[in-house]
Amino acid sequence: MHVPRFSLRQIGYFLAIAETGSIQAAAKRLNVSPTALAQALSDLEEELRTPLLSRRRSRGVNLTAAGARLLGEARAVLDA
Repeated sequence: MHVPRFSLRQIGYFLAIAETGSIQAAAKRLNVSPTALAQALSDLEEELRTPLLSRRRSRGVNLTAAGARLLGEARAVLDA
């Protein structure tokens, strides 16, 4: 059985990307490079073994079904 391992930072990055609708905007908000943000997201998706966002070049991102489920949980975890 695979037990996912990820950090609160990765969850925060995912949440920022989902809320802003783009990696660029989230990077500005968080004051990190877009490359670092994209890598953290890719690492999180790999660890969870599912895509969380569909990336659309020049058009931002859309949540996948798994991403939408994680969004509510991520907010609850970070609020707690």
